[in-house]
Amino acid sequence: MKFKSNTLFLIAAFILFTLAVTLFSYYEYRQNKIELYRQIDEKLLASAEGASLVLPPDFYSRAVDPSSITQEEDDSNIDRLSRFAKGQKVVYIYTIIQKNGKIYFTASSGTEEERKSGINLTRYFDTYDDASDELKNVFHTQKKQFAEYTDKWGTFRSVFVPMKSQRGTLYVIGADIQIDTINQTLNDKALNLLLRLAVVLALTLPFLTWRLRQLNSRLLEKNGTLGQELEEGEKNLRQRNIELQTILDAAQETICLIDKQGNVLTINSTAAQRLGTVPSEILGKCIYDFFPSEIAQQRRIIIEQIFTTGIGINVEDSRASMLFSINYYPVFDRNNQVESVAVFARDITEQKRSNERIQHLATFDSLTGLPNRQKLLLDLEQHQPNGCAIFNIDNFKEINDFFGISAGDTLLCTVGEWFKTMGFFPYRIGGDEFAILFYETITQNKLYDRIATLMSALDEERFLVENETLDVHMSTGAALGAHKLLTRADIALHRAKEQKIPIAFYEESENVEKQYHNNIAMASTIRKALATGRILCHYQPIVTISTEKIEKYETLVRMIDEEGTLIMPLQFLPIAKKTKLYPRITKEVIHQACHLFSNRSEVFSVNISIYDIHDPSTVQEIISTITQTGTASRIVFEILESEGIENYHEVAQFISKVKSLGAKIAIDDFGTGYSNFEHILKLDVDYIKIDGSLIREITDNPRHRIIVETIVDFAQKIGAKTIAEFVRDETIYTTIKEIGIDYSQGYYTGKPEPLQ
Repeated sequence: MKFKSNTLFLIAAFILFTLAVTLFSYYEYRQNKIELYRQIDEKLLASAEGASLVLPPDFYSRAVDPSSITQEEDDSNIDRLSRFAKGQKVVYIYTIIQKNGKIYFTASSGTEEERKSGINLTRYFDTYDDASDELKNVFHTQKKQFAEYTDKWGTFRSVFVPMKSQRGTLYVIGADIQIDTINQTLNDKALNLLLRLAVVLALTLPFLTWRLRQLNSRLLEKNGTLGQELEEGEKNLRQRNIELQTILDAAQETICLIDKQGNVLTINSTAAQRLGTVPSEILGKCIYDFFPSEIAQQRRIIIEQIFTTGIGINVEDSRASMLFSINYYPVFDRNNQVESVAVFARDITEQKRSNERIQHLATFDSLTGLPNRQKLLLDLEQHQPNGCAIFNIDNFKEINDFFGISAGDTLLCTVGEWFKTMGFFPYRIGGDEFAILFYETITQNKLYDRIATLMSALDEERFLVENETLDVHMSTGAALGAHKLLTRADIALHRAKEQKIPIAFYEESENVEKQYHNNIAMASTIRKALATGRILCHYQPIVTISTEKIEKYETLVRMIDEEGTLIMPLQFLPIAKKTKLYPRITKEVIHQACHLFSNRSEVFSVNISIYDIHDPSTVQEIISTITQTGTASRIVFEILESEGIENYHEVAQFISKVKSLGAKIAIDDFGTGYSNFEHILKLDVDYIKIDGSLIREITDNPRHRIIVETIVDFAQKIGAKTIAEFVRDETIYTTIKEIGIDYSQGYYTGKPEPLQ
């Protein structure tokens, strides 16, 4: 009975011990899960916040309307975010806005498969129909939110971070990691826990085996049959021990158990292999004998410290091409005393190098190897230089077009190296743009001299491309000060390009930044006006001088801002042309005028520009509208003489199309600038509108009268009618009547007003 009770005690103790270890392992698994989610959430948050720096600085202010971003810009944004998402090891990074109760993507990364096939690839202003409630709530609360949800792209853990553009537009940046990836990581950690449990069991089983041998010996004296059963139990325990050792040997981690003197109690094959031996050759021997003396002493100190404190330790250790993360865990006996130390070591794969490569890709240009725009922004923020210069290669597009893109790439790399040979540290911040920061205190004259010296050296340099020697010239913009160096250097570069000078400096007095802000604000006003029907047409009468009757009107565009103020075209049309909103304005004007005059009998004119003639969709809209409204025979298209006539071929094609439908053509502002009578003959125009600068001074300046008389005589001989603009008083009206002008337009005969 004593033997039986001892056996039951051992079995119960083993079961309780195993249960305790299992519960502890489960607890540690839960802690691992909590820690993993914390790390994942940190990565998601860093990815989302970092994405705000990846896209162009003005993108978030512009991305509020379906037409405000071109396909080329969208393709570029997809590429930027895809590379950034890959570097951050997340599946998707994207920006979204809410408009009129709907959620739209404004930029999004894509997987390689999506970008190749186009399937499920998210493009600018695609609707997000199955957006989660957590995402919708972020637009309401304007607070970041973590969520797990499923949509058509998969099942993810995500973060949604609210941001605001410089103009106050609310948008959200999201970042996703697949749940499957998280589960795989947790499974890996669970396997790690299983291996550790196996180590503990492997340590326990020898003790049980020894104890059972003692019991077996006693029992053999009393009962041979029971002894055989115990022998069978011992055999089973040995088999379990072999199985546990097999599990340990299958692990890629280094696993071993060491006593206070450093003797190896248990070791797996991976650990022995890394020590240049096999487990059987190291079991029972001192682990310190297998290391160089300096490393052995470090290990000894750590082991002794754990035996003293009972607290685990983690260290990193580099050896050859490996970097190990080593965890030392105390193993306690029944009296809660440390009886051995378990060691787990893992080579961190490659993981650290991968992180360094990702960081390098994020901040260095892949073509030239130079630091990129992102690195420049970081250096500007962290190191606060005193000056910045941007160098743009002149006519680089022609080099690409003539020699090919690969030759252009070679030139960029060569120019980058040339900067280095001249003692500078360049950044490549754009296609053919390089930047240099200046940290020393320097005056504008001094910086100008340094840049001029550099450009002189460039003039003497010859670059070899495709076995051809090229001269390379650059335009440079520079700025000094502590604020907005990059922006201001870019403004200076634009001025250098516009004025065709080699070096330009940012001047505070030019107030260019304020003008930029005004332009952005006006562009926003135009978009809103187009969206809400606040682009309006006024119509100015054109009087037939011979009958003194109003038989024609000119359509003039106006805009009403959000405060109800009337905005004149000179204030918004130039900006509309720069932001590609001009064709939309033209289409709106054509639509309003044609539908109005479809119910009236007068002839009406509409101004069109070379921008409209260049745009096939605008031309198609014009032809469709005048045909559907039945106004083709009563519409006159006015083309600016200084803007469109020199583009003879395209203008001639347009004229031919609309005249075949019955429309007529007027040349506007004729008589100044590039006036060319030959073009008038070739284009077969119906009306010549004489420039207002000639008409205003016709009674006071004899030269102006002579020019006008010449134009009228020319028009009469070719069968064209003449229209005088800016007729502001009776004296001018009488004079143009004497000269023989056919029509009068100006405040004297009628102001621009709405028509019903």
